[in-house]
Amino acid sequence: MKKKLKKISNNKWMAITFFCCLILCLLLDYQAIFKPYIYAEDGSIFINQAYKYGVSSLFITYGGYLVFISRIIALLGLLFGKIFNSFLTTVFVMKWLSIAFAVFVANYFNSDDFDWLISDRKIRLLISLILIAFLMNFDHMYFCSLSLHWWCGLFIFLISINIVNNKLPKTYLIPFIIIAILSLPSVLPIGFALLYYIIKNLKGIFSNIKLSFKNGNLIKIILIGLCLLLESYSILFMTDIETMAKSSFTLNKVYLGMISSMKLLISSFNFIFGADGYAKLSNVSINLIFGAIIWFILLFIYMKNNKTKFFAFGNLYIWFLYFMILYKYDNPSAYENALLSSGHTAFYNAIPAAIAVLMISFDLYMIFSKGKYTRYLVTFLIAVLILSFTNIQKTDFSYSKYLEDVEKYVDFNSNKYIAVTISPDRGKWKVNVPVKEDYYNKVSNANENN
Repeated sequence: MKKKLKKISNNKWMAITFFCCLILCLLLDYQAIFKPYIYAEDGSIFINQAYKYGVSSLFITYGGYLVFISRIIALLGLLFGKIFNSFLTTVFVMKWLSIAFAVFVANYFNSDDFDWLISDRKIRLLISLILIAFLMNFDHMYFCSLSLHWWCGLFIFLISINIVNNKLPKTYLIPFIIIAILSLPSVLPIGFALLYYIIKNLKGIFSNIKLSFKNGNLIKIILIGLCLLLESYSILFMTDIETMAKSSFTLNKVYLGMISSMKLLISSFNFIFGADGYAKLSNVSINLIFGAIIWFILLFIYMKNNKTKFFAFGNLYIWFLYFMILYKYDNPSAYENALLSSGHTAFYNAIPAAIAVLMISFDLYMIFSKGKYTRYLVTFLIAVLILSFTNIQKTDFSYSKYLEDVEKYVDFNSNKYIAVTISPDRGKWKVNVPVKEDYYNKVSNANENN
């Protein structure tokens, strides 16, 4: 008689997924983790403004919206840097916290919250690994705090589909949800998911207010709703302190953005061919034709399995992501063509692409989850993982030497700062490093002589 295998607990699965994702991060780009490198806005915006404004920097918008996750990590990095009087400590704390959050999101997908969606944990482990590798296929998506608002977008999508499935998030997730919402320009879809939940459970929520408070459901709804209002207010009415950037509103711009977002939504399903494969479909018409074929196949399978609402929500989420990306441009149609033909070189494609791959994975699981057919799905997912490895966007570490050179002169008790160049692209990205007064005078004199 065949012995029945003991079921692995949720906590053990979470631990297995966490370590697998962490090991994969090391394999993807070892230097990106251990080189003292800060990417662009991480230094010139988030660290520099954290110096200048302290905790109040949390409420400064960048790019037209709040970015809590990046600013919290900058503040924590500076805190540890001050404790150890080391700017490299600041750099590595920021980098490792960024990695930890990315792994947390990928790991969350393999929690018991998604047993209803894909019951096989091994399949979800593979998909979690794909998410880590796949997002590294896009420029500037290596591990830095700036990229985390994309991981926040993925996290909120996962939370939202659970809400659409009539399941509010667990209490321990609420702080992460608050930070994620306050780091995103595309927050409205979780509002739609929450509205759907409220309408569906209206009688239960309000017939016994005391019970709703006691089980925490009403508090969760209120907290998520307040965060949505705050981030929406920042997008509509707040301006960036440094750039005074604020989106303009015209009906024609909204119309063009809606049409362009629909085209990008359809084309996003082509990322199943990999980031390079998408780029090879650079003819806009071909891209849309292939995307439309995949879209109709997916719709048919979701409808056949009575999961149309999840297909509809996934489409809404991708569409809204693209709409918010295009909305800040005066001519959305022009940037639409750039996104359609660029593939992995445009990191704006990253999260819509990841969600499209997730939706296709859900779809394939509905087809191949029975018995012997599971091996076909596993083979496909392994192939996607291998393809993702072949297109990792490597980091240029040539500028990390400047931070290494200045480290021995760092003094967090000093009020003297020197601007250190941190990123090779466009040459404008500099971070202010607190240094000893004698070194500051030496650099200032050298600059004057030059």
